[in-house]
Amino acid sequence: MRATIASVALALVAIAAAGAGCHAAAADDFASHVTVTATTTKGKLHVTLTPKDGWMVNSAYPALKVKVTKAAGLKLGKTELGHADAAYHGKEGEDHAASVELTTSATGKANGALEGTYKLVICSKTTCSPPFHGSFSVTPKAPGA
Repeated sequence: MRATIASVALALVAIAAAGAGCHAAAADDFASHVTVTATTTKGKLHVTLTPKDGWMVNSAYPALKVKVTKAAGLKLGKTELGHADAAYHGKEGEDHAASVELTTSATGKANGALEGTYKLVICSKTTCSPPFHGSFSVTPKAPGA
């Protein structure tokens, strides 16, 4: 009887998870699926997070965050950027995009690394990651550079 109750309970959990629509994938280093780039244009810093082929940014995830910890040569209007600072590019469906770009004001000239961390959710056609953190160290580029 106890085994039957446990089996039914496990089955109900599985059914509930299946109905959630977006399933957490098995343990993975999801940050390895994301490329971070940065550009500076006319007083702005743009940080772009782009998942590799087969993955999309979950644009419905409200806790998206980029935190800049080092910006050599730049004075930033904000060092913590979130969903309100985001522009999603290459939308696919209601909740997925090919990339997300976060923008803040910036003065000065980038003369070294831009470093920081991000929090993101990415999805494939069959599964979504749990929220995960990644870090980056990139050299901001001016357009055409």
